Amino acid sequence: MVTIPSLPEDVFLLILENLDSWDMVRCRKVSKAWQEVFTKTEYMRLMLKKYPLAREIQELANSGILSKPATQSTDWQDIFDKVASRYYHLTHGKARSLNKYKLAASEPIQSLVSGEPLGLS
Repeated sequence: MVTIPSLPEDVFLLILENLDSWDMVRCRKVSKAWQEVFTKTEYMRLMLKKYPLAREIQELANSGILSKPATQSTDWQDIFDKVASRYYHLTHGKARSLNKYKLAASEPIQSLVSGEPLGLS
């Protein structure tokens, strides 16, 4: 039986091409062996290149970190998880968070022209 960790790298890269970022996050939850494979920095960086418009990716590209070899100072898994979460919610039309705004002030409405309160007639 062939497992994900024992696949040749070229076959594994073909699999990664067809996965979305949130699928990769789900794959990490299958087993410890899968988590080890799907959290490798080089694979996460490869997947992040699919999202060039993401704000985190643009910041990394502008600072030159994305084009350089991976370093320990960058938390790639955290960046990857944020991008994956955002794109999952955008793709599936689900709100990631809700902000409530007041639609009307609690003070009486003032007339814009005269500056006096509007009367109810």
